[in-house]
Amino acid sequence: MGIAERKARDFKRREEEILKATLDLVTRMNWRDVTIDDIAERAEIGKGTFYKHFISKDEACMRIVMGHSAQLLEKLQGVESTGNYEQKVRNVLRVVWAHHKDCSELAPLQDYCNASPEKLQLSEETALAFSRTKEGINQFLFALVNEGIELGIIPGRPVEFPLYAGWALMEGAIRLIRETDLLSGISEEKFLDYLIDFMLKGFMHTHTLPDA
Repeated sequence: MGIAERKARDFKRREEEILKATLDLVTRMNWRDVTIDDIAERAEIGKGTFYKHFISKDEACMRIVMGHSAQLLEKLQGVESTGNYEQKVRNVLRVVWAHHKDCSELAPLQDYCNASPEKLQLSEETALAFSRTKEGINQFLFALVNEGIELGIIPGRPVEFPLYAGWALMEGAIRLIRETDLLSGISEEKFLDYLIDFMLKGFMHTHTLPDA
């Protein structure tokens, strides 16, 4: 291995260590209270070294959120198509549910990064990568709903209506589980089955919609 390759490897390793330190801190305390000094201390580096890799705390946090979003996209693309559209949708919804449950401790940070990414201090490279990942997820979901419309399972309509309505229901249910104890004593698996049935029946029902 040449000197340039070794330096590139060491740079990448140090960057991963900084991201790990950042993740450890933002999941143990209020992410807003985490400082670059905290991250540098946790990663056992100087503050200047942090800035060699990231231009701000925003960027380090966004890289973490992007990593989880990229994992979600990979999981969605890996959903098997059984030839049964309804089962495919059920599988997709279960993947979304499980993914958000698995990274629930990052929810406040994800909300912050997703709300107004244009206001964050990000490098052009990170901002572009975030946009591509987000667009990849959106394209997958739009294609899924369009498939249902083309099959005649979802009544023809602007794709945004069933897509955003379904996403709002799933997001709301995930927050319900995460932030309250309203489902205490209720089987989460049975609730998820009911939620998916509820969403599918909504997708397949003909509604009176405003002109798009």
